[in-house]
Amino acid sequence: MPAILTVGYTPNYIGNHRICFRTTGLTYCCYNDDSVSVIGVPKFVSIDLDDFTLCLQDIPIEIGCASSVVEGYVQPICIEQSSDVNRVAFTATFPSAPCDAYNIECQESGIDEITINNPGYGWPVGVVPTVTVIDSLGQGTGFTGELTMSCLPGDNFCSIGEVTITNTGQDYNNLNNLTVEVSPLPDCISNELLIDGNFVNGFIDWNVIPPVDGWLLTPGMVPYYNIPVYSSTGGTLEQNVLTPGRTYLINFEKVTVESRSGTVRFIVSAGLFSSTGTASNQYMITKNFGDPDFDGPLSITLTCFGSNVFSIYADSSTADPLNTARLTAVSVVELCEVIDPDLQVTEVGNCGTFTLPDCDGTANPTTYQLWGGSQYAINVCAGLPGPEGFKYTITPNPVDVSCCDCRKYDIINTGLTDAFDYNYVDCVDQTIKTVTIQAQETQQVCAVVSGIWPVDPINNQYFEYVVSGIQDC
Repeated sequence: MPAILTVGYTPNYIGNHRICFRTTGLTYCCYNDDSVSVIGVPKFVSIDLDDFTLCLQDIPIEIGCASSVVEGYVQPICIEQSSDVNRVAFTATFPSAPCDAYNIECQESGIDEITINNPGYGWPVGVVPTVTVIDSLGQGTGFTGELTMSCLPGDNFCSIGEVTITNTGQDYNNLNNLTVEVSPLPDCISNELLIDGNFVNGFIDWNVIPPVDGWLLTPGMVPYYNIPVYSSTGGTLEQNVLTPGRTYLINFEKVTVESRSGTVRFIVSAGLFSSTGTASNQYMITKNFGDPDFDGPLSITLTCFGSNVFSIYADSSTADPLNTARLTAVSVVELCEVIDPDLQVTEVGNCGTFTLPDCDGTANPTTYQLWGGSQYAINVCAGLPGPEGFKYTITPNPVDVSCCDCRKYDIINTGLTDAFDYNYVDCVDQTIKTVTIQAQETQQVCAVVSGIWPVDPINNQYFEYVVSGIQDC
């Protein structure tokens, strides 16, 4: 803080005295001592030099990089100030206490905001993935978050709806170091859409064409459909379980197609049916007399169009009871196009503010604020260390760094569009000053060694400064 000038003198006059003083100025500043004076009795008067900022050109301070000398005199006020009569001269030297450098380090800074750039698509209903923030520098720890899923009515798959941060964690810093991982990633296989695909309750869920007779084997046997294909009219099993435009995985535990005369066809259709079996939403097995029979599991993928019908059709070019198609345990599973999510940390929290006396003795509890972990530790100049603020560590800097050591710095805003503010400790008066720098521009300042830091957290990804030389400030 500014120095207190204490003058002791022995009055030889009962009335008021003027105490005049100056530093580098040519004109004296004067203080009127109107306290009681007793001739021959020493007295002491203390003057706060901060009250003379408009008069003194160089106000001595108690803490700083240089000493100050004050010269002056005491004189009875009844004598003209311009007169040299009865002046008692004095000289006072103020050797400033060192302005020490302290290191301020943000110990904790959590994740304040995660933005969903792409919610992804393809998680089955009921699956809720976990979200994790990865710090490439290995410093951040403790973050936890919960996801809620968005599932449209009638849809079997979900996207990420919201991210709720349940623990912001600590020591996360530059946004460029942070990535968000979601696990598991979308998987587009859902539960079976076909109810009773293994036919355990007969034809309750199926539309059977032609009628039921002859389709289901005798109760007690392993349930499977025996489709007699005695004529070109064929037979069809169908259910309205599909959605046009979506893709399905269709599995048969076993399909048997036998031809004892002529040609037998077995057609699986998703949506509109074509009796030729050549539509893109169909799969067909054709067996001619003499060809090896088809007998085994079957798995196919079809995209439905035109209607919501899933159908199984079989016919024969001859009316031969030995020509048959049989199937066991059919399941229909909806597939989807997997879209991986894209989540991003868009805001890193701060450590709060802390109070530290500046070199002029004042304390500013709002200026000192760091964002994003130890990468943004700064040096500040202070006469005495202040109380530690929330989540901060305040320690003396190494002895080779002094508040009187100055450098000429180029502060570069490497951002593309935005202007940002930067703080720096000025070399002239060791106070904190702020400079605004436009995008892609540079400003040069004379600052205390390492005494530069961004004001806003977004600046962390744009902040850059280089030493461009040594400046005697």
